[in-house]
Amino acid sequence: MADLADRLARRAVKTQLVDADSLDGLRLVELYDLMIRPSVIVVRDDGNLVQSWADQEQLPTVEEISYFSHL
Repeated sequence: MADLADRLARRAVKTQLVDADSLDGLRLVELYDLMIRPSVIVVRDDGNLVQSWADQEQLPTVEEISYFSHL
C-alpha cells in the first residue's frame, strides 16, 4: 500500500494509510462499512464517499484512483 500511496502522490492525490486495527481505523471501518482488507476508498474533504474498492485479489490502478479523486 505504501508503494501505491507513493505513486498516487506523484499524481497530486492526497493519501492516508490507515491501520484498520487502530482507533482511527476502526472508526473508518464502521463509517464506510469496510469489511474486506485491503480496501481503498476515495472521499471528499467533507467526508462523503466517492468510490470504494475492496478486493483481496486486485487493487484499483493508480489511474482509477486518480480519476475518482479529481472528480
